[in-house]
Amino acid sequence: MHGYAEPDASGTPETEGGKATDPFVRIDRVSCRFGENEAVRNVSLSVDRGAIFGLVGSDGAGKSTLLRTAATMLKRKGAKQILAAVSHVLLNDLGIERLRKSPIDELITTDTVLRPVIDGVKITTLSVAGLLGEAIKRIHTNSSVTSLFEFKGGRTS
Repeated sequence: MHGYAEPDASGTPETEGGKATDPFVRIDRVSCRFGENEAVRNVSLSVDRGAIFGLVGSDGAGKSTLLRTAATMLKRKGAKQILAAVSHVLLNDLGIERLRKSPIDELITTDTVLRPVIDGVKITTLSVAGLLGEAIKRIHTNSSVTSLFEFKGGRTS
């Protein structure tokens, strides 16, 4: 694993006109390989404090590897707790073992995919039943479904 991740050391981002000028977390040129397999190559990204951030990609694209790599780097920089949130979790034996060995303290997911209880991994599962039920009701009554997905209480860009 190469590269670095850097949390804002001051706890408060520098501001200019009320806007943060430096990211809360910056990952620069991270690469990670498993033997001959290069899982992540030269990835750079930054995340502002309070931002909602997502990794999207096909299976095997390196999303989980990048998440674990960033978590490891953040722990090295003094992070007290690492929480990871995913829309759904599909874990094979190798994925379970990697998660057990990772610095991720808790994985938060939804109940969109059935999965067994996994020993040695703290997983919090949130139900989407109410959201899906409301979406079905709104579709049936020809009401807006979009408003279900508006984020209140923070920024999304």
